[in-house]
Amino acid sequence: MSGLVLWILALEMAAGDPATLAALEEPATASPPSSYSVGAQIAFDSGVLAGVSLVRGDAGIWGPGGQFALELDVPLFTGFDGARARLERHETVARRGPWTAQAVLGTGATTGDERAGQFVAWSGLMGARLSWQSPTAEVGLRLVYLLTVAAHVWLSDDARDHFSDRYPDQRDTVGPSAVTLYASGQRAQAMLFGRRALAARWSATAIIGLQPALFGGPDRFNLEAGQVPFLVRLGMERSF
Repeated sequence: MSGLVLWILALEMAAGDPATLAALEEPATASPPSSYSVGAQIAFDSGVLAGVSLVRGDAGIWGPGGQFALELDVPLFTGFDGARARLERHETVARRGPWTAQAVLGTGATTGDERAGQFVAWSGLMGARLSWQSPTAEVGLRLVYLLTVAAHVWLSDDARDHFSDRYPDQRDTVGPSAVTLYASGQRAQAMLFGRRALAARWSATAIIGLQPALFGGPDRFNLEAGQVPFLVRLGMERSF
């Protein structure tokens, strides 16, 4: 059951080439209207994940710029199947010199299938990010609150058989087949992120930080209790 709970709670070149030189003259994360970038990542985030991303830069809803970011992840080496999708809006609220402050708002969905059963969860997030940009790089800080708004779990026959072990006075009762949970998981994320231009329109990306469960009590940093309080995400991006 720990893998199921973990996923629910759990509910970012060539010198002299004219194209390369032109790309390096612009900030690594500049977001002109209708700019796009696609990427691939490997991450340790409540397990080992492989993911792809799509970012669309625009002129901003209120100005002076923003991005829509879509991430799709699948677990690796976990013993169960699943997928996670997350859509975020990064809206620029202030820009001064190389510094940019953005508000972050997003939503996501997670599905899973393992020995304890199947589930689908809906999550939301809100926060802020502050970044510093140079012509070839970006570094910044991201602070986000994540909430698993609702999760529906279909328990397997194996899991339902444990009902009688937990409640000995009801040994003839079969456990519930499904349950809906609300606000079942809350996390806070504090992450450092960076991006470095490599060649032409290619960039290397990295994210590292903490994501403790807000109400995990003394076990919020206990890996054996199913808490994974940190995140690492490495990848490559291609801008268009």
